[in-house]
Amino acid sequence: SKKTSASQKLAWKNKKSKAEEESERAYLAKLERRQNYLKNPRFFPPNALQGGKSLVISQEKVEQTIARRKAEDNKGDTSIIPVFLADPPTVLFSDYEVGQVYETTVELQNITSTCHSLRLIPPSTSAFAIGPGKFPGKGGKIAPGMTCQYIVQFIPESLGDYEDCIIVETQVSEPLVIPIQAKRPPPVLTLPHIIDCGSCLVGGMKSMMVLCRNEGFSTGKFCIMPKKAWPPPYFRAVATVGFVIQDPFGIHPAVFKLAPGESITVEVVFFPSTPEVSQQIYTIVCDNCQVNDVTVTGVGQLIALELLFVTGGENKPEPGEVTDVTAKHLIRFKPQNPHSTEEKKLVIRNSTYVAELPFYWQIMKPNLKPLIPEKTAALMELKYDRDAESAFSLNPEQGVLLPHADHEFILTYTPQELQNYHSVIQMVLRDIPESPCPVKERMLQNIPEYKAEDVIALEIEVKGSTEPFQLLLEPYAIIIPGENFIGVNVRKTFKMWNNSKSLIKYTWEKIIACDILEVEPHTGVIEMNKCCEFKLAITGWKPGCISHNLQCKIEHCPEPVVLHVEAAFKGPLLRIDVPSLQLGLIKRGESVLRTFEIQNLCQLPAQWRMQENPVCLAERNEEVSPFTIQPSAGEIPPLGICSVSVQFMSLLCRHFQTVLELEVENGEGSHLPVLVEVQTPQACLISSHLVFTDIYARVPAKATSKLFNQALLPAKYLWGKLIGSQAPFCSATVCPASGTLGPNEEKEFCIELSANITGELKDLALSCSIEDMVEPLFLSISGQVKGLHVTYSVPCDSGVASDERQMLQSPCDLLLDFGSEVAFKDVVKRHLILTNHTGISAPFRLEAEYFTGYSLTSEQGICPSSSHLLKRRGPVTKHAARRAQSEFAAAVLSHGKGAAFHVQPSMGTLKAFQQLMVEITAYNNMWGEYRDHLVCTVGDLEPKLIPMQMTVTGCPIFLQMTGPQTEQPMIRFGTHVSEGCPIFRRVRLNNPTPFDIRLDWQTYNEDKDDKKLVDLLLFFGDPFPLKDTDENETPSIGSNSESEIVVKLDQAAVPCGSIYPTLQTTDEVSYTDGEDQEIIPEEPTVQKIVSVLIRPHEGIPADNPYSITPRQIVVPGGGSIFVSISFTPGVLPEAVPEVQCEGFVLGFMSLDNEV
Repeated sequence: SKKTSASQKLAWKNKKSKAEEESERAYLAKLERRQNYLKNPRFFPPNALQGGKSLVISQEKVEQTIARRKAEDNKGDTSIIPVFLADPPTVLFSDYEVGQVYETTVELQNITSTCHSLRLIPPSTSAFAIGPGKFPGKGGKIAPGMTCQYIVQFIPESLGDYEDCIIVETQVSEPLVIPIQAKRPPPVLTLPHIIDCGSCLVGGMKSMMVLCRNEGFSTGKFCIMPKKAWPPPYFRAVATVGFVIQDPFGIHPAVFKLAPGESITVEVVFFPSTPEVSQQIYTIVCDNCQVNDVTVTGVGQLIALELLFVTGGENKPEPGEVTDVTAKHLIRFKPQNPHSTEEKKLVIRNSTYVAELPFYWQIMKPNLKPLIPEKTAALMELKYDRDAESAFSLNPEQGVLLPHADHEFILTYTPQELQNYHSVIQMVLRDIPESPCPVKERMLQNIPEYKAEDVIALEIEVKGSTEPFQLLLEPYAIIIPGENFIGVNVRKTFKMWNNSKSLIKYTWEKIIACDILEVEPHTGVIEMNKCCEFKLAITGWKPGCISHNLQCKIEHCPEPVVLHVEAAFKGPLLRIDVPSLQLGLIKRGESVLRTFEIQNLCQLPAQWRMQENPVCLAERNEEVSPFTIQPSAGEIPPLGICSVSVQFMSLLCRHFQTVLELEVENGEGSHLPVLVEVQTPQACLISSHLVFTDIYARVPAKATSKLFNQALLPAKYLWGKLIGSQAPFCSATVCPASGTLGPNEEKEFCIELSANITGELKDLALSCSIEDMVEPLFLSISGQVKGLHVTYSVPCDSGVASDERQMLQSPCDLLLDFGSEVAFKDVVKRHLILTNHTGISAPFRLEAEYFTGYSLTSEQGICPSSSHLLKRRGPVTKHAARRAQSEFAAAVLSHGKGAAFHVQPSMGTLKAFQQLMVEITAYNNMWGEYRDHLVCTVGDLEPKLIPMQMTVTGCPIFLQMTGPQTEQPMIRFGTHVSEGCPIFRRVRLNNPTPFDIRLDWQTYNEDKDDKKLVDLLLFFGDPFPLKDTDENETPSIGSNSESEIVVKLDQAAVPCGSIYPTLQTTDEVSYTDGEDQEIIPEEPTVQKIVSVLIRPHEGIPADNPYSITPRQIVVPGGGSIFVSISFTPGVLPEAVPEVQCEGFVLGFMSLDNEV
């Protein structure tokens, strides 16, 4: 304690003040700050507090990790931050083979913010190896985010699974482990673990097929071997070619290979040698080192059959009864009649579990036991002989015994003879294997040989006896008292008892020779100890007594049963209700029918027959009677009535008297007298000749005739066909055509005749047949047949000038003249009258021979006049009507011939005595003289050709601006300064015709002081020759000067800008066409050398001040062309302030091509 106090005092003395301590501490901290520099983070481990940042972990998680580290500093370093990231994280080899080398690459990535180095520890197993690494730089350092690579090699020694790892050591305390795995997807077999072969007979063989399928994803090789042979020293020692045997089993194949999805059938054989349960274990080894066990089981059994049930039970031998030596069962049948049948049901059980046991039954003769007791069955020699005369049978005779099941059989006993039957039935099993020799232990290398034979598995002894049939009739004889009518069915009943051991089948005989004896039911069956009631039916056909023994045949009975029958019969009686037949008056060949009745006065059906007395037939020397009796024979029921009709027909006129006989079978007959009078009808014509006054070809004509009946009998008539040489060309209809004339009746007929020929009817007659008259009546017909007669005439036409007006022309002088000066595009109409002077209607057709109008379709319609348009479409403007008419004319002229003649109506029917007026309209679109014929065809007459002519004048060329007007066109150039520049006017000319027209232009000046009236022109050659583009003459192929027309254009000094062109025709047109039937016949053309022409004086030819270019043009057909007209102002005299320049242009039209 002293020392403690002393030390405390010393410490108090050395203790500094508080200010000194603080200054010293500040000085020390200053020294430390001077030496405590920031350290490079790379020198800190990643899990240190100041460690580097991770490139794969977020900053928030890093801060949380640091905070957690501070909190855990006192507890130790538990958090690990990864430095490297492996790709892939696990190295896996999934598909490989033995002896091959497989490589893969592993990448290690630095996932921190600082550089690091590493060290790799290779796998421990020999199957894996690691090659040298590949670094991004020198020195083995790996920068942040960079990777290094290592190659991993895998050399499999087997197809088994391998596992190992690669250890990566860094500055972190815990290394990075990269697992390495080599796993192939194993093959998966569908082979069950337990194969149950079921049951099999001892010594037999059972084969079982098992489908083995590889449901895995890799191919495998498999080997099957006994469990006790695993593991083998080497696989060749256990790989066999045949079966892998483990008594009592065998499996095949021993070695097989299956790819994914493939399958194989594995055969398992079971061959038991002892009746017990067997089991063996097989091992299946795969080449990937997988091992599985399969257990094979089976049960060996012996044959075991048992008789469970017999209808009526089994019988035991009686004392002293002889039985079969080997049979263990006895079945006895009760006594039966021959050919009867008795059945018993047998139930046999198959106590084995074998799948199917085929069997069959055989019936053998018995091996009887000896009567000497000392001689046992073992010392007997057994014989197996088939019993061919056995009365026993089984159903089914053969089949298959199902495993551990009860089977039903029907044992039938059918004796044929009166004797006792004794047989043995045996069930024989087919193909039963032989039992092998008993051996304690069997060392089998191969499957034992299979031997099979038929084995008797069950023996049953059967016995049966027979006895004859026992039958009794009550009564044993039938006697019918009194007399019965013949044909009346008499019935009596009786019984027959069956006292036999079985049912009987009977058949009664039927007697139908003279009398009928039959039993109902005729055949049938009588049960055992039963009786059957029968009805005996007796019918006698002749008067008197009958006696018969009726037999009944019993099936399988040698002697019949006999019934004695006796009866007496008498015949029928008939009466006719009329004393005689009065048939009256009839026509020859006609039949008459009378009816009477025959009455049966007894209660017996009567067979009768009626016919004419043969003596009467002989008196008339006839073989066939004219009487038809219906029915002529038959049967009348008891107290019945039969109606009989007698029909008579005779082909001769005479008085007829005879007798009909009635014969009754087995009875008395009677007679019936007959009277009849036969005549024939007669008729005639009042007049046998008929004359037709007015008759036209193919037109029906009517006339009347009369027929008279000269007899009292009605006469049927029928008018027939026409006869004679002219009959094929005529047809006749009579009304009425058939009927009946009463006695002395007169009747009038209307006859309608139609003739297809003309001229006089000479050889023509109409037949009329009178029924029952041998010869028909003939009515001769005559008359004059007129043919079709049509005349043509032209009426007065108001459209022609008064001096050309004409009255109705004679047929020899017919002409349709449409005028000699028809203006261009004018429509001219003419009329033609067709007069039918006969009563024959006939079709007609009218058309122009050449200048036919274009055929218009129904859609275009026909509109020849504006009035028709107004009626059809209502009020329209005149312009629309003119336009419609113009369109119609253009359609008619669309064939391009220049003219067309339109006929309305052009076809139809000309009625009898009709006068028809036809309108012919002429259209044109080209100048010229036209001639044609109107072809008139009426019926079958020869076509009539009526000449037609028309001359068209006028100029078709017109200006585009003015259109086709009749006024003179005028072009005004206005007022211009003298010696000024030329003024041009461009004019378009249209050609509406279908032909090309050539124009040769000439300009003229007008002079007021010119007194000249006529111009005399002299031409050498063609007045207007054809020129080329340089205006040089070319060989002319056109027409001469006579086939030309002039187009005149006048000019006047009018204000500039106004143009009034007009069109004027000055000369007539005469041109030729290439068709002969449309032109005026001309003499052969002769080339003209000199031509002289006189024409009215128009003006002075000049090219100044007016001119036109080109001077020769061709206006195409249906087209247009432009020409240029120029005006050049001239020099004015000094004293004249202005000059009026008037002139005109003449265009001479020509056709270069022949038309």
